[in-house]
Amino acid sequence: MQPRNGKFDQAFLGDVGGEDHGLDAESVAQSPQDAAGLAAIAREQRLESLLRETKQKERLQRALYALSDLASRDIGRSAMLRNAHRIVRTLMYAENFFVALYDRAARTVSFPYFADVNDLDLPDPDEALPEDSFPNSLTVAVLHRGKPLMGPSPALRAQLGIPPDPRRGPDSADWLGVPMVTDGEVRGAIVVQCYDDSMRFTESNRDLLSYVAQHILIALDRRQVKVDLERRVEIRTSELAETNRELLVQVREREQGERLQAALFRIAEVTSSTNSMHEFYAALHAVVGELLYAKNFYVALLVDDGASLDFPYAADEIDPSSFFKRTALRRGLTDLVLRRGKPVLAPRPEIERLQDEGEIERLGAPSECWLGVPLILEGRVVGVIVVQSYSSEVQYTLRDQELLTFVSLHIATALQRRRTRDSLKLAHDELEQRVEELRRTQAELLETEKMASLGRLVAGVAHEVNTPLGVALTAVSFLRDQTRSLRSTLTARGVEIDTTPLESASAMVETNLVRAARLVRNFKQVAVDQSTIHFRSVAVREYLDAILQSLHPTLRQAGHAVVVDCGPELQMTSRPDALHQIIVNLVMNSVTHAWPAGTVGKICIGVTQEDGRLHLRYEDDGCGMNSHVAAQMFEPFFTTKREQGGTGLGMHIVFNLVTQALAGRISCVTLPGEGVRFSIVFPSVHPQYATKQLPAT
Repeated sequence: MQPRNGKFDQAFLGDVGGEDHGLDAESVAQSPQDAAGLAAIAREQRLESLLRETKQKERLQRALYALSDLASRDIGRSAMLRNAHRIVRTLMYAENFFVALYDRAARTVSFPYFADVNDLDLPDPDEALPEDSFPNSLTVAVLHRGKPLMGPSPALRAQLGIPPDPRRGPDSADWLGVPMVTDGEVRGAIVVQCYDDSMRFTESNRDLLSYVAQHILIALDRRQVKVDLERRVEIRTSELAETNRELLVQVREREQGERLQAALFRIAEVTSSTNSMHEFYAALHAVVGELLYAKNFYVALLVDDGASLDFPYAADEIDPSSFFKRTALRRGLTDLVLRRGKPVLAPRPEIERLQDEGEIERLGAPSECWLGVPLILEGRVVGVIVVQSYSSEVQYTLRDQELLTFVSLHIATALQRRRTRDSLKLAHDELEQRVEELRRTQAELLETEKMASLGRLVAGVAHEVNTPLGVALTAVSFLRDQTRSLRSTLTARGVEIDTTPLESASAMVETNLVRAARLVRNFKQVAVDQSTIHFRSVAVREYLDAILQSLHPTLRQAGHAVVVDCGPELQMTSRPDALHQIIVNLVMNSVTHAWPAGTVGKICIGVTQEDGRLHLRYEDDGCGMNSHVAAQMFEPFFTTKREQGGTGLGMHIVFNLVTQALAGRISCVTLPGEGVRFSIVFPSVHPQYATKQLPAT
């Protein structure tokens, strides 16, 4: 027997010819090529070797992927093993290939796949044979030893002391069997054999086949797990079906009873599984359609305290969707069901009779048969379920009426549960939203109170320090004047004295006292003085323009542009002085911190009104802040420009003015290199002002 294409795959079976294609010493000595040429040839040979090795690895990787894919494909075991055989043949010589599975507990061996060109006595793939029936089998020897066997079959039998047995097939020129082992337990074996004396398996073939065997075993295990699971599901399904049949033995018609029970189960299921009311009604339509003809189906519900009919769901072959819009009660068949509170089964002659007697009016396309049953909840009719036919071949019966009436009771209950569930979900969502708002408000109140308390502390300290600072400033001014007067007096009397150090020291003390006094004034602004509250109404756009006009020299000198987006109709009745200081501090903060020297930037200020609150948006396109700086931005005395005289109070003052003077809140979004965006929200009418306007009780 010859392998494919008459050649043996030397990449996996090894070098059988023993030829040496390298250069020996004699050929080197006789070669006219120089050393550089020999080195190039050697490099080329190494590259070719690496290329062959890479191709081998790629081929092995593709084979392993293909084996893994077999485990998940929905094919039979024989087809899976046949494909596995085809994959192994791409890796090594494997024309003669079979798989043996071993059950140690039952002491049986089965051969689910067997391919051999010489041995045509193929075993039954589904038959488990006692291992005692293979006393002279090399395959059984591999299963017992749990180790690979490789070599000519006569030599292996001689080595293991196994006598020849013609019943086990012809001898092989070379034979290779590897066990399939899981957790130390031999589960089976894979065997390849060759009948050509010129071919031999190698250790690399043995290692490769052992590696592939484990992947085949994994694929078999996965498939077996899937088969077992399907079998268990089938058994369990069969058991449940039998249980259901036993529960429905009292129903007069078993088949109809089973369908009805399944419909009730599905009605209960769709109550909780559907996401919308339309999807819920569509699922109900599908359930009813399994019980009787329901190609034309609609649900009508009483609304507006019973004065109108709403059609939350309708499917009809002839009448358009516009026919099923909310409408006042009319004298149609649907209204007849509502008036009677009982089912109505009306074939075409009955419909015509009711029309002739003036009981109903013709609405919509004429039906060949019409069936409607009331939806009753807590003894009250809340709607109607209707099915109808436009074909004379489809006629409803009293049995259909009983069936739809029975189903309608469960549909009404399911509809109520659905409404209750949706109401609870809506209430839960609203509660969650309110809890989240409460948590956010609580956090904001805590932060505001913390800042306010700190501000009052700073302002109190500033107030206490302000008096001694004023006294010290007055004293140092007096000392400076006295020093100058003393020098003038002494000079007039002819006494030369150098008072320059005293004057310099006095000037230095006076400068720092003036700076300290200015800081104290800033400190006093940290706590908003509630005793000087003055509310007044202003046009927001006009007021903003006035503020920016006062800042125009500073902005013009730096070259920055300001864009204001605010409607002229917006009004605020609050503390415009606080808004003035907020805008000034924000603009000066941007001018100081946002742009490097010589850089021109842009500031955008936008104001909108929503639900009685003004939303002020302040943005600049400057350098922005990192998360560490942004987190401490509103803290007092925090500044990144302390060496340039920054006090770190500007943004803290802004925070206190927003939260206390304007009764609002402020937030900031910023990233390095992406500028800064402040969002300020405050009532357009201050709560304290609104309270003052209320009449006394």
